[in-house]
Amino acid sequence: MQYNPLPEPKRKYTIYAIIDPRTDEYCYVGHTRRYKARQEEHKRATLNPSDVGHGTRRTKAFLQAMREEGFTPGFEVLEEITTIRKFAILREIMWFKRL
Repeated sequence: MQYNPLPEPKRKYTIYAIIDPRTDEYCYVGHTRRYKARQEEHKRATLNPSDVGHGTRRTKAFLQAMREEGFTPGFEVLEEITTIRKFAILREIMWFKRL
Protein backbone atom coordinates (compact mmCIF):
# COMPACT_ATOMS: atom_id res chain seq x y z
CA MET A 1 0.00 0.00 0.00
CA GLN A 2 1.34 3.42 -0.98
CA TYR A 3 1.13 6.45 1.33
CA ASN A 4 -0.88 9.23 -0.28
CA PRO A 5 -0.94 12.37 1.91
CA LEU A 6 -3.81 14.78 1.64
CA PRO A 7 -2.97 17.98 -0.22
CA GLU A 8 -2.16 20.98 1.92
CA PRO A 9 -5.18 23.29 2.18
CA LYS A 10 -4.94 26.77 0.72
CA ARG A 11 -5.02 29.55 3.28
CA LYS A 12 -4.90 33.34 3.22
CA TYR A 13 -1.42 34.77 3.75
CA THR A 14 -0.25 38.35 4.02
CA ILE A 15 3.19 39.25 2.72
CA TYR A 16 4.30 42.40 4.55
CA ALA A 17 7.25 44.69 5.08
CA ILE A 18 8.53 46.58 8.10
CA ILE A 19 9.67 50.10 7.34
CA ASP A 20 12.24 52.04 9.35
CA PRO A 21 10.52 55.40 10.08
CA ARG A 22 13.90 57.08 10.49
CA THR A 23 14.94 56.37 6.89
CA ASP A 24 11.71 55.19 5.18
CA GLU A 25 13.65 52.09 4.08
CA TYR A 26 12.28 48.57 4.00
CA CYS A 27 14.12 46.57 6.64
CA TYR A 28 12.19 43.29 6.86
CA VAL A 29 9.84 41.18 4.74
CA GLY A 30 7.70 38.44 6.24
CA HIS A 31 4.59 36.34 5.71
CA THR A 32 1.83 35.47 8.14
CA ARG A 33 -1.73 34.25 8.40
CA ARG A 34 -2.36 36.62 11.35
CA TYR A 35 -1.25 40.05 10.14
CA LYS A 36 -2.57 42.22 13.01
CA ALA A 37 -1.24 39.84 15.68
CA ARG A 38 2.10 39.63 13.88
CA GLN A 39 2.41 43.41 13.84
CA GLU A 40 1.98 43.46 17.61
CA GLU A 41 4.58 40.70 18.04
CA HIS A 42 7.09 42.76 16.06
CA LYS A 43 6.32 45.88 18.10
CA ARG A 44 6.95 43.94 21.33
CA ALA A 45 10.08 42.14 20.06
CA THR A 46 12.92 41.95 22.55
CA LEU A 47 16.27 40.24 22.83
CA ASN A 48 15.07 38.41 25.94
CA PRO A 49 15.78 34.67 25.44
CA SER A 50 12.35 33.85 26.88
CA ASP A 51 10.71 35.85 24.06
CA VAL A 52 9.33 33.11 21.85
CA GLY A 53 8.23 35.38 19.00
CA HIS A 54 9.41 34.64 15.52
CA GLY A 55 12.18 36.58 13.83
CA THR A 56 15.91 36.65 13.86
CA ARG A 57 18.03 38.05 16.66
CA ARG A 58 19.18 40.79 14.25
CA THR A 59 15.59 41.81 13.49
CA LYS A 60 14.70 41.83 17.18
CA ALA A 61 17.77 43.97 17.95
CA PHE A 62 16.78 46.43 15.23
CA LEU A 63 13.20 46.69 16.49
CA GLN A 64 14.29 47.03 20.11
CA ALA A 65 16.78 49.80 19.25
CA MET A 66 14.10 51.62 17.26
CA ARG A 67 11.69 51.41 20.19
CA GLU A 68 14.36 52.66 22.64
CA GLU A 69 14.89 55.69 20.35
CA GLY A 70 11.16 56.44 20.57
CA PHE A 71 10.19 55.23 17.10
CA THR A 72 7.52 52.78 16.03
CA PRO A 73 8.12 50.63 12.95
CA GLY A 74 5.93 51.18 9.92
CA PHE A 75 4.16 48.28 8.25
CA GLU A 76 3.06 47.83 4.66
CA VAL A 77 1.02 45.01 3.16
CA LEU A 78 2.79 43.99 -0.02
CA GLU A 79 0.44 41.23 -1.09
CA GLU A 80 -2.47 39.13 0.15
CA ILE A 81 -2.72 35.68 -1.37
CA THR A 82 -4.64 32.47 -0.84
CA THR A 83 -2.26 29.59 -1.38
CA ILE A 84 -0.24 26.86 0.31
CA ARG A 85 2.52 27.87 2.75
CA LYS A 86 5.39 26.87 0.44
CA PHE A 87 4.18 29.30 -2.21
CA ALA A 88 3.72 32.05 0.40
CA ILE A 89 7.37 31.59 1.40
CA LEU A 90 8.42 31.86 -2.25
CA ARG A 91 6.44 35.11 -2.60
CA GLU A 92 8.09 36.44 0.56
CA ILE A 93 11.51 35.70 -0.94
CA MET A 94 10.51 37.35 -4.22
CA TRP A 95 9.45 40.52 -2.39
CA PHE A 96 12.62 40.50 -0.28
CA LYS A 97 14.75 40.42 -3.44
CA ARG A 98 12.60 43.09 -5.12
CA LEU A 99 12.89 45.56 -2.26
